Amino acid sequence: MPFYSAVFGWTFGPSTDDVWPILHKGRTIAHLHHIPDPAVRGKENYWAVMFAVASLTETKQCTARAGGVVMAEITVPQGPAVMVQDPDGGVCILLETQTQEPRLPLLWKAWIGFGLVLASAIWNWTWLWAVFLLIWIVTGLADRQTWLFQAVPRATEPVLYWAILGLYGLLAVFSVIGGS
Repeated sequence: MPFYSAVFGWTFGPSTDDVWPILHKGRTIAHLHHIPDPAVRGKENYWAVMFAVASLTETKQCTARAGGVVMAEITVPQGPAVMVQDPDGGVCILLETQTQEPRLPLLWKAWIGFGLVLASAIWNWTWLWAVFLLIWIVTGLADRQTWLFQAVPRATEPVLYWAILGLYGLLAVFSVIGGS
């Protein structure tokens, strides 16, 4: 673990059943697994890096074509896996994942915004545009970037960033004045 922390800047989550998640910028990118079986690990005790793959069959074929060796077919708590060695001697475990279509989250904020824009157009609620523009200003200040057809980051485009936020502020004022 100190090696990976020093070389890659990774951190490690808490262990569960001798499995440690490898974290990069707070996101799990891989896992370290303790290999207790001496028949698989050899005489030395070490940690194996495990990566998820969609198909073990394809992965074994790709490993052979790329000059690697499938050292062992194993079963870990998460399912079937293979231990492979690359041409330079590096070893990792590849775990076959159960692929599911990811469920997309409901974009409830966008649906509410859609309904409010529609309502403002139907009932001529110009004051609601002022609310939207103020939300965009606050969001732009919090995120340090705003949007006008594309992202405009404050760090690299400060003049345009502040000009857009100023424009949004003026439009918010005109929305309230024009609607009165």
